[in-house]
Amino acid sequence: MDAAFTIFRLPSTRFWQVRFKHQGRYCVRSLKTEDEALARVVAAQTVQQFSVHPTLTPTLAPTLAPGIGRSIVPGAITFDHAAQALIAKDQRLVDIGQRNPGMNQDQRSTYKVHFASVLGPVPIKEINYSLISDFVDTMMDDAKSIATIKRNIVLLSKTLKHSHRMGWIDAMPPIPAVTSKSSVRSWLSPTEYHQLLRYLVAKVETGLEPITIRYNHADHELRLFVTFMVNTFIRPSDAKLLCHRHIEVVQTKDTRYLRITTQTSKTVNSPIISMPDAVPIYDKLIRHQKTKGFGDSDQFIFMPKFANRDVALQHLRLQFQEALSRIGLKHARTGQTRTLYSLRHCAIMFRLLQGKSMDLLTLARNARTSVDMIDRFYAKHLTAEMNVDILHSKR
Repeated sequence: MDAAFTIFRLPSTRFWQVRFKHQGRYCVRSLKTEDEALARVVAAQTVQQFSVHPTLTPTLAPTLAPGIGRSIVPGAITFDHAAQALIAKDQRLVDIGQRNPGMNQDQRSTYKVHFASVLGPVPIKEINYSLISDFVDTMMDDAKSIATIKRNIVLLSKTLKHSHRMGWIDAMPPIPAVTSKSSVRSWLSPTEYHQLLRYLVAKVETGLEPITIRYNHADHELRLFVTFMVNTFIRPSDAKLLCHRHIEVVQTKDTRYLRITTQTSKTVNSPIISMPDAVPIYDKLIRHQKTKGFGDSDQFIFMPKFANRDVALQHLRLQFQEALSRIGLKHARTGQTRTLYSLRHCAIMFRLLQGKSMDLLTLARNARTSVDMIDRFYAKHLTAEMNVDILHSKR
């Protein structure tokens, strides 16, 4: 369903149709395609043509323009058609819970900013290595970051792959390689981590050095958030959407831990098993939230007073960085700025340092990442000297 039109398919036909209102009456047109994603693109353009040219009669719909209605043929499909079809396909995955909504929103934004006016009108069959190389060179000339260029190349590659699968192009053109050094986020060493906690207890929570961000005062919740993150391995993007119903306290014969099952995740959405220390931290969080009138099953764990979860995470981020700045830990020795994501690095690094014979596959699965990602990004901080006892051990 769309604000301007509806697409549907009758049992008696294999093609999608569009229903829209024109000059006070409803019109129905066949979209001449069996692909729902492409049908949405063609339908939107059909309706747009009627809105731009209100004097058109419904009988003119098939001949409005190349790629619309009955005139659509593979050779007339533009990069815009293909990209919008890909985004629509991914949106269906969002609708059934198989894809993070944020990732598809990023695709829409990336396409609008970087592709729509440059590659959008180009016929998909004319997208070749030379054109793609020029596109990459232009981004480099505009001083776009390597991360931005790579993100754009990913969307470009996905669009071309979808076009190939749909038969709109005969083969995938080569994609220029863009290389860069892996960007490793900084972390807090155990000494720095405990220095931060001592500061929050002694100065911030006592009111001696209060932290106020946009009229929101940091309190006990900031320290609980920091310690919760370090003991649960979750990403900040997952933490902002975490509700009490997503957490289960598990008691075994030997230990207690939290089983965390989120609705969505950046990667695989498997349960996360916390460290034992997360249980008393979570108990304190519940008591803290109930003093403020929150703490129900469907309410958020952190900053529940903010319905906008991006705003909630922003307050936590600014409070965290302000605390780090005051004790001289905002920047690592390498010059990198520490962020909320540094807490996830702490969680993984502490296990690598303190876990007895830590199995990387188990750690990776629990942290919803891969062994390769741990080696390339998280464990980059790990040096031989940190585990000198293991290095010097004997059979």
